[in-house]
Amino acid sequence: MLAPRFFLASLMPRFCRPCVVVVSEGSRVAGLLYARERIVAGIPTGIVLGDDTLGAMVVARPDETESVMHCAVETLLKRKAALRFRGAAEHLALLQAETAKANAEIHFYREGYHAHLELPRTYNEFLA
Repeated sequence: MLAPRFFLASLMPRFCRPCVVVVSEGSRVAGLLYARERIVAGIPTGIVLGDDTLGAMVVARPDETESVMHCAVETLLKRKAALRFRGAAEHLALLQAETAKANAEIHFYREGYHAHLELPRTYNEFLA
């Protein structure tokens, strides 16, 4: 949580800027949601993109992940023009509930992994 190198390495500065939502409970940080905001001609668009395909979008204790994501999405829906998330199926119900409460338009679609290489099970099979 204190060294978001993976998140920062995934940004393309000409096209997006970091958008991090910090969720706190009193003075304690409960978790973070890492996303990026789309930039066009150097101007922020208000379009926020979150990618959880590698499990690095929400940083929180396992028992607090859902509530951290709930608070972060609720905040983003109030302050940004549009949200787009790519993520795991277990977060789908939460995203649907949040967007329904905010009376937001939502579209879901299944996307296959386009860069998937099936490797042999053993090193010797790989060499063969």
